[in-house]
Amino acid sequence: MIDFNRQQHFVVITNGTDLDTRNAIKYWRDKGLLIESIVYWVYEIGGQYIFEFDPYNPEREVIMEEEGKNYVVNTNLTWSKTDYRDMLDNKKAAAYDERRYSIKNLKKGDTVFLYHNVVGVIAYGRVQGGYKEKFREHTKRKEYYVDLIFDWVTDPDKEPDKGVKAWQINKELGSQYAFRQTVFSIPTKTANAIKKLSKSHN
Repeated sequence: MIDFNRQQHFVVITNGTDLDTRNAIKYWRDKGLLIESIVYWVYEIGGQYIFEFDPYNPEREVIMEEEGKNYVVNTNLTWSKTDYRDMLDNKKAAAYDERRYSIKNLKKGDTVFLYHNVVGVIAYGRVQGGYKEKFREHTKRKEYYVDLIFDWVTDPDKEPDKGVKAWQINKELGSQYAFRQTVFSIPTKTANAIKKLSKSHN
């Protein structure tokens, strides 16, 4: 008798804000089911819907959540020249308009790394509580944010060379992080590598 189709492999495509689905994936994986996930987000920009997908990575979504709650939050430089300054000056991590929902997964005690395009990681610290809402007058939409206590911070305007670059992180880990997403989780190994590199820049 030929062994055929005795070990099935499941891939679930799930919305990035659907925590219940991701918890179910972790549950079944703990039970021994070969199950992985690809996360997507849907944004409405200029009247058009845009889909953003995580790259497929069997280790990524479930294991990252289990190893420790560490997140990278992009400072939104592509869309705003001032949001990053608001995050640094007011010690917070934020997401805006249609992308704001990604902040809802951040909880008290999580570590957040602020990533500033081109410059790299410019700060990291601990989340102090649940997410808060703020109305943005210029877009007539909302901002979601969490308060942080920074453990390390550098000013991207005054000291851009002190930012921890994406290529430095990837070289340290032998990885291929792109840092394009609004918010995404990283494993403890990656978080520790960023902290190590930040200390070497002081």
